[in-house]
Amino acid sequence: MNNDPLAQLRDIRLPVEPDWWPPAFGWWIVAALTLIGLIAVARLFIDAYKARRPIRAAQTLMQNLIDEHSHGTVTDLDFAHHSNALLKRLLVVALDIGPLAKTSNTQWLQALDIISKSNDFTNGTGQILGLQRFDPSSTPNITDLKQLLLKLIACAHPTKTKQVLLQSLLQQPSPKQKSEANHD
Repeated sequence: MNNDPLAQLRDIRLPVEPDWWPPAFGWWIVAALTLIGLIAVARLFIDAYKARRPIRAAQTLMQNLIDEHSHGTVTDLDFAHHSNALLKRLLVVALDIGPLAKTSNTQWLQALDIISKSNDFTNGTGQILGLQRFDPSSTPNITDLKQLLLKLIACAHPTKTKQVLLQSLLQQPSPKQKSEANHD
C-alpha cells in the first residue's frame, strides 16, 4: 500500500486562457458608438454632397455656355444675358436667396461682389451683368467675364452664401435711411 497521500492527487490543470471572442460588454459599447459615429459622418458627407448639387450643375451649365460661345453659336451679349439668368437661377431658386429675385443693376452687382469677395462686378468686367447688357453697342470683355463667372460660381456655398448676403443686406442702410442721414 502506498501511504503517500500526494500520489493520489490528480495533475494540475491550468485554466483556459481567455479568448478574444466574445468581447467584454465595454467593447460592445465602444463598437456601437464607433458605428454610430461612422454613420453620422457618412450622412454629413452625403448631405453636403447633395447640397452642392445645384452649384455643380451651375458650373456644368456655365461651362456649356462658355463652350457654345467659343464655337460662335452665342453672341457676346447673349452670353451675358444667359449667364445672368443662370446666376439668378442658382442664387434665387437653387440656393433660396429670395431677396435677390427683385434686385437688378447696382444691387445685383453688389450682391455678386459680396459672393465673389471682390469688386469686379460693380467696378470691373462684371458690370455687363447690370444694365449694360441691354445696350446693343456695349462690348463686354468676354474672356475676363468667363473667368469671373467661374470664380463666382466656385465661391458659392449652399448655406454660407445666403447667410453672408442676408447679413450684408441687413447691414446696408436703406435709401430712406441714407436720405435721412444726408438731411442731418
